[in-house]
Amino acid sequence: MKSSNVVLRAGPRFGAAGLLAAALLCGSIAPAHAVPTFSLVPSATTVQQNQSFSVSVMAGDLTDLYAYQFDVSFDASLYQVTGFSLGSFLSPDGSSFYLPGTIDNTTGTVSFVLESLVGPVPGTSGSGVLGTINFSALPTASGTGSIGLNELSAYNSALEAINLAPVAMATVSVVPEPATWGMLSLGLLGVLGLRRQRSAGAFQS
Repeated sequence: MKSSNVVLRAGPRFGAAGLLAAALLCGSIAPAHAVPTFSLVPSATTVQQNQSFSVSVMAGDLTDLYAYQFDVSFDASLYQVTGFSLGSFLSPDGSSFYLPGTIDNTTGTVSFVLESLVGPVPGTSGSGVLGTINFSALPTASGTGSIGLNELSAYNSALEAINLAPVAMATVSVVPEPATWGMLSLGLLGVLGLRRQRSAGAFQS
């Protein structure tokens, strides 16, 4: 009696289509790398005349940040810059080289704000506050203006440029103080009362 040999055959070969599907699957489950960002976060989006407020310059999802530089633009008809405070993200121990920039409240600019680590050290990774721009709304201002970052650049510890996502402008509105609103209301009531008296006099005559 002859013994039968059982031959196990392999299934269909994993062809080009299968390889493509596997590659797409691996790509879909691979962790996404966040795009590094600088952003502007105002302490308030609406302020009163003469009121102080601030706008934080935030770093998000940075890797090996060694140095950065930017200019600030703002609506000089609505507010003025009173100063710039350095944050602790890049250098928690305060050992970085720092230039606070030149404030021009006539043109609405702060030129050449710069911070850099010093020496052969690794850059900072993560997210945090790079600095805070301090503003004061003008006493007669009214309206909505924008605050933006211009000429922005960032570098890693190899002094290679870091590609950043576009920075959205911050919007802050200035409204009259409550006392001003009260005076405007009284003035409006006075005008309406005067018109009413004139209308009544004309009717009687």
